[in-house]
Amino acid sequence: MQPYLSKFVRNGSIHAVKLEGTGLNYWVVAAVPRDEALRLISKGRKVAELEQQLFSSALRAKLARNFEVELAELHDNFGRNGNSTAFLLRKILEKLLIIVFGKLGRETLLEDKTRPGGWRGLEQSMEVAAKEKVSGLPLLTGKTANAIKGIKFLGDTAAHNPLVSVDVATILPQMPFIITAYEELAKHL
Repeated sequence: MQPYLSKFVRNGSIHAVKLEGTGLNYWVVAAVPRDEALRLISKGRKVAELEQQLFSSALRAKLARNFEVELAELHDNFGRNGNSTAFLLRKILEKLLIIVFGKLGRETLLEDKTRPGGWRGLEQSMEVAAKEKVSGLPLLTGKTANAIKGIKFLGDTAAHNPLVSVDVATILPQMPFIITAYEELAKHL
């Protein structure tokens, strides 16, 4: 124990909580029960582990050039800030679609005809990607395009709904779908 902590332990302000399998003490305010502290600490560790393996090294390498800023921000926010995480995941998806269509010389398919210089919305872009084929295979499988509507919804909520905040716990179940979509699109980078 650090000497400066001893006075807080003696007066009952904090107590130590140790996770099984670790030699570390986590110091917790005494008002937080041990089981609740363990749950919170474990949750934090799970999010940290997921963050470290969020994307495969191959996917990170493919995305690195065009998404350096977004990936850095995602790393900083994932597991901590649900609104920022949801927004960034949605932004990366939308930007990835635009870049892939551009690389394939098909960016006109994503242009919004009613707004010169503008892009279609994400939902329309996902539909186009599910229909558009390269060598007989769609850019996004129909199942993937349908499954990633959840992250579109969460990203829209984070950006446009002032009454609700996106919780990290609602993002985690969406991650396999968004990673699959990124993988499918990144093949064309």
